[in-house]
Amino acid sequence: MFLRVIATFSTICMVCSFGVSADSSQPLQPVANILSLKDDLCIDIFEKLYEDLELEKMYTSQAPEDYAGIYADENQNLVLCVTEGNEKKYSEKLSTITNQSLKKTQFRTLSFETKESSTRIEVKRYSYNLLNSIQTALENKFSEFGITQTTLYQEQNCIQVTLKDEKKAEDLFSYLSQTVPSFEQGAVKIKVSDTPNVPRTNYAYNGVKFYHALFASTYGTLGFNGSYTDSSGKIHYGVFTNGHVAPVGKTMKVSAFGTVGKTLFSYIGGSLDIAFVEFNSGWGVTSRFTNADSGKDIDRAATASEFFEGALTKKYGAKTGQQDGKVLSTSIDVTVDYDNGQKTITDCFQFSNKTQGGDSGGPVGKQQVRQTFKLYGLTFASPKNSDTCGYGIKLTNIRKKYNIKVYGSSGWS
Repeated sequence: MFLRVIATFSTICMVCSFGVSADSSQPLQPVANILSLKDDLCIDIFEKLYEDLELEKMYTSQAPEDYAGIYADENQNLVLCVTEGNEKKYSEKLSTITNQSLKKTQFRTLSFETKESSTRIEVKRYSYNLLNSIQTALENKFSEFGITQTTLYQEQNCIQVTLKDEKKAEDLFSYLSQTVPSFEQGAVKIKVSDTPNVPRTNYAYNGVKFYHALFASTYGTLGFNGSYTDSSGKIHYGVFTNGHVAPVGKTMKVSAFGTVGKTLFSYIGGSLDIAFVEFNSGWGVTSRFTNADSGKDIDRAATASEFFEGALTKKYGAKTGQQDGKVLSTSIDVTVDYDNGQKTITDCFQFSNKTQGGDSGGPVGKQQVRQTFKLYGLTFASPKNSDTCGYGIKLTNIRKKYNIKVYGSSGWS
């Protein structure tokens, strides 16, 4: 008879939480890291502006009338666009929000010059509401005017309309003048192209950033592609991650325009922290990690004979990337601090791979040098004050509750 030793840790935080603490005396970052850090700063500032200006209303043309859009420039500086005469009104607001964000520990390594130029105000002629109203007015007119695409560009402050035939432009402008209040022709740029758009399969790669907010201020990691068969026998295709990364009903993204689908089920309790996101139309399963050119795949699910203490592991996480390590324990119970309180997750596994905030939901598997990747399970937590190890949800425990399959380069397993 084998005895299972239970160890309980009460100071474990969710890996999904954004960022980790950093010493404010750290040296300045390399250029590549500065851009990444500034991208995080853009996210933080935009999130505050989004709430303060109630920008959820911009998609129904009900944003503030003097708001003209927002974008990050080529240097990852955030640019708030306003209509003429409103610069002063927004400058103080933007300065206050920017200073609040810059006080956070992870942004203290930025130089003074970088901080000073991180945000600015730009004056635009057309409000965002006007641009959105133009695009909305054309939604059901693609066939009539031979439109193949309409694109709202906030930096260029225009709607670009792609037409098959330039001769249709005059009729289009006439229609917009009659339909859109305060319409100005300069708000529309015409592009002519008779090249049709064609459907392409999108792929949600294993190990990439995975989130449900408009901008990823908090995020986790996509675990693996696979299938789920429900109680009626219907097969659903999609991707798996942690329950605390993808709450049920949330729309999950891998990028601003890469909306994978909605969470079909999400569960935290017992030995599980698991969620399944069903694909939207146009998405297909893949075994690949991080991007199509990496040449690295999940081969298949690991077997019981491949899961043992001391086995070499590789972990993929949106925060820490690829990390090598080994299995420290094949059975451990841990108490985790979730947003809604503590829960003890039982029969997990522990590994030595570096693990930080944002890695939640990412794949962990058996992989030695020159060997293929066999999936053990998903990262879900780490010790609160250390990144020297992590904890994983076992694939075998997920299968005890749900009828799922893993898609790998060797097929379904």
